Amino acid sequence: MIKILPEDIKKHLNLPEQDFDDFTKKWNEKYYTYQKIVINNELETVNHLNMEDKRVVLLFTYSGAIILLGPEIDGYRWLEYSGIDNKIISDDNIKILNDIEVDKPLYFDGGKLKNSSPIYNIAHC
Repeated sequence: MIKILPEDIKKHLNLPEQDFDDFTKKWNEKYYTYQKIVINNELETVNHLNMEDKRVVLLFTYSGAIILLGPEIDGYRWLEYSGIDNKIISDDNIKILNDIEVDKPLYFDGGKLKNSSPIYNIAHC
């Protein structure tokens, strides 16, 4: 559990100081869920994946979102996004536009979600 959010995340969020305690609690709950998925599915965590990598990818972002990217088939993937507020976005026919890297946003083409906040953690099958 993280008691104080790292400065990079605080800068990205740009929240008033009084909102960080509540946000940190929600962020930790969401990160715990992410970690359970990684452990239960025996996923490997990495700091970088090439955009050409076709495997299933699970991401956790600075903003506390969990993003699941399906396997690439014929150049496209499906996407499931669950924000820190549990807002769900689902899309098919997504293209990844850049490598997946810790501390950098991921950009998409073809769906409602155009980019993520910077990536905090990457896991794959």
